Amino acid sequence: MDGYLTDPFVQKLPANLKASWIPGNSAFSDFFKSVSRGFLQVAVADEHYFQFIYDLKKNEPELAKSLISLESSGKLRAVHINSSIPDELNISGIRKSVKKQISGGLNIPTDTIFHDTFEHHDLRERISDSTKKPLFLEIDITDGTIEYLFRERSFNLNVGDTFNWARFISEYTLPFKRVRILDPYLFKNVTNVDLNGLLSTLVKKSEKISIDIISNGDEKQIGKVKAELNSINNFKADVRLYNQLSDVSDIFHKRLIWTDYWVLFAERGFDFLKLRKGLGEVKKETNLFLTGKYASKDSIWHQIDNNWQDYLAKAELIQV
Repeated sequence: MDGYLTDPFVQKLPANLKASWIPGNSAFSDFFKSVSRGFLQVAVADEHYFQFIYDLKKNEPELAKSLISLESSGKLRAVHINSSIPDELNISGIRKSVKKQISGGLNIPTDTIFHDTFEHHDLRERISDSTKKPLFLEIDITDGTIEYLFRERSFNLNVGDTFNWARFISEYTLPFKRVRILDPYLFKNVTNVDLNGLLSTLVKKSEKISIDIISNGDEKQIGKVKAELNSINNFKADVRLYNQLSDVSDIFHKRLIWTDYWVLFAERGFDFLKLRKGLGEVKKETNLFLTGKYASKDSIWHQIDNNWQDYLAKAELIQV
């Protein structure tokens, strides 16, 4: 399953859905569309869910009908949850009842957990760091912070704008297992790309992460890439560099960063900056497009995921 919804999150779902129909920042309508269209498959604990549906039928029969429809189609699954608290949640300062709620997302195979709220913001970070699994809260959807997971978000950058890769990517950094970078000009233009800031930020919430980079360059250019990788402090990632084969250049046109949860498409590549210490200035007009995994079954995220092994077959592994 893609996500697990805790009981408190489910209990507030009807009110949040109704609120999302009023114009504003709330992304609950996008979240619900993603589930109803099968882009985001979620699980709930069956212990209280059926009583919740029974009560919802009395007050919100249409919403109850919609949720029942999701369950019957397998897009929402009510499953039995082992109530034991895993070792990853032996964290001080968190009530046992809250640990039990979150445990559901750890005791069944899910990628993410959606919960209600925490009294202290740092508790969410501590749980996510310990479990190495994204923990999203109600407020993240209410204020639109994670709207990008369910739709595309675009960024238009004009000449002279300031831009910092580390600052930009940090807003979208989650515990990742895999990162894939595809850009035929990355090796050639690495001195104009803040690769250090980009990669060090991407991995900061991850423990075991593999990074594949496919590009094209000669021995000297690839040597600069290796030197850049070696300069990253405390960089604990399994990085594999691939040089695209010379006779398949028509295959590699995309310039993007792919992660477990989103893909960033760079219209004109990653070398659009005049690099300065801690800052960058846009030197050529460009656009960035961030698309979440749960936005569509036909998005570029799935295209890259489905075709990545074919891309690797048309590239040569470089010894780092």
